[in-house]
Amino acid sequence: MLILDKSNPKPFFKRKPIPEFFKTEYDRQKYWEGEKKIWHDGYNSDVNGMCYFYGTQIKLKDRVTAKIDYPIIRDVEVLVFNELKESIKNAESPFITKGRGVGLSSIGMNLPFYFWKMNPGSTCVATSKDKKTLGTLFNDKTMVGYDELHDDIKFDLIRKNQTQSESFLKVGTNYKDGNKIKYANSIFLCRDTQESDSAATNFSGAGSIYGFADEAPLMKRFFLFFNSAIEIFKDHSQNKLAGLLLSGGTIEDTITPKDLIRLKEILDNAKALNIRSIFIPATYGKHVVNGHSNHEKAREEILRQRDEFAKMDDKSFLNSYIKNNPLSLDEIFDMASGEMFDEYTIQVVRNQVKEISNRTDKIIVPYSIIQKGIEFEAQPEKKSPILILEHPKPNVDYVFGLDSIMTSELSSSASDVSDYSFSGMKGIDPNSDLQFCPIAIYKERPKTIYAAHETSIRLFQYFNKFGRAKVTGELNAGAEIFISMAIAAGLKNHLIKRRDLSDKGYVDVKKFWFYRNDKILQWQIEAMNIFLKKYGHMVWFKEYLEDALKSADKNKDALDSLMACLYGFGTGDLLGEQKKKVIREPQKQTTFKYEMDSQGRLKRVTVQI
Repeated sequence: MLILDKSNPKPFFKRKPIPEFFKTEYDRQKYWEGEKKIWHDGYNSDVNGMCYFYGTQIKLKDRVTAKIDYPIIRDVEVLVFNELKESIKNAESPFITKGRGVGLSSIGMNLPFYFWKMNPGSTCVATSKDKKTLGTLFNDKTMVGYDELHDDIKFDLIRKNQTQSESFLKVGTNYKDGNKIKYANSIFLCRDTQESDSAATNFSGAGSIYGFADEAPLMKRFFLFFNSAIEIFKDHSQNKLAGLLLSGGTIEDTITPKDLIRLKEILDNAKALNIRSIFIPATYGKHVVNGHSNHEKAREEILRQRDEFAKMDDKSFLNSYIKNNPLSLDEIFDMASGEMFDEYTIQVVRNQVKEISNRTDKIIVPYSIIQKGIEFEAQPEKKSPILILEHPKPNVDYVFGLDSIMTSELSSSASDVSDYSFSGMKGIDPNSDLQFCPIAIYKERPKTIYAAHETSIRLFQYFNKFGRAKVTGELNAGAEIFISMAIAAGLKNHLIKRRDLSDKGYVDVKKFWFYRNDKILQWQIEAMNIFLKKYGHMVWFKEYLEDALKSADKNKDALDSLMACLYGFGTGDLLGEQKKKVIREPQKQTTFKYEMDSQGRLKRVTVQI
């Protein structure tokens, strides 16, 4: 990872105006041949050919004033273009993580013009976090750049068209090949790759000299896209990159902890992915003189502003400011605490941790569950791993969730530190202030998986005293054994069937429990965020709260079992709403999202796609 932090009072270069006219056609040709040589060889030791082309031939539209003008070449542009040159030299794919003000989108969407000049007849591609953003980039960056090219080097416009998911530009130009003048067509293809898993492979099969993945940190399917797209830049005869795939983007205010974890995973695997990771701190582009940023002054200013935000009770302002003005990658990833929760949810959790330490009326007692005849009873036992806040009540629904493990205490390894976790959660209880809250947990590293399942089933049967309990869990290691044991114990009717969260009939709802794929995980994360915001003050088990505050690389066994409970309740039951029949139009595809109504309740809303 390279971070440039040097300054020089001299400007990197001064752009000389293109002559308004030439005395002869020979003078015109000689001028542009000289420019092309600089595009290839570079302007000086700092400013390479790509950077020089960008600074002298590309015009940008200011997004505030709408004024169109040449860009100012600052140290940040010099850094970016030199890293691109090194990436090409080393056959790497650059991934730039940055704060605001770098102008990467402007660079990325205008580089096709450079590659077309240096490689006539080549193909370039681009994508972004969503279709809307991609269309805006094409119109406001690429087409502005094309329209403003000097007439002497402007490409012939052969075809331009746009659809909802694709923007396409085909141009032609004369070029000199030895003593011959030839004509070549070049293509810029912008396609959505994030709407679905299949869309992520939209560039497979094509060949390309240059590609740009805008807002890569926010691309939900970046890995799928990258693994597919990288093949189109390879020289397969030598099994190495022959083209350039540039990815990167701003750490925006809207980036979620989950997005940060995804970004960290990309950068942690940079070497394996043949990615060149570049971080640009927020000191770049601030207090600029002659193109040089005053890094010391900018850093002092950023830290001073952070100190002011840190004095506020609401830390979301501080977190937002750090995301937009990062000084290091580490401090960005430090904000991924909880992996899946937004700042407000984390604040609720932290407040509840403090509340637990101050309250003595919510006492959680360890119990053992024993069987007497056909009945199950709870007896206090100090060393028991079973904790109970409240005992079963009539006319109350309970859902239990299991997070099983692969190995037991007897077969564990040093690296395998997961715990077995079995959680119970209650539903509506009009006679208590405890509603929609965890009421029991069994968590330990058991001696055997069978012993753990037996303990869980006894705990479940105790809460099923009035026949109102259900159980579900992820179909991971050991879960099938639990299902078999539960059926043998006569609990088949209490095993929760799978939910069709796609709302498209893709899931066999006759089967028990669930596989935790990306869709299920996304649903659980959304539900848990809303649950903690609404009911976090009813969570009296520190096990769940501590898991919510853990860093991304830590196990969250207790929380995983509680998220299984949320899946078991479903959105309607969870928030005490009646389930409504969804009317579908067979010829139209639909999906759904979760929204809060005016009363703060989670509702599933069906939308057409």
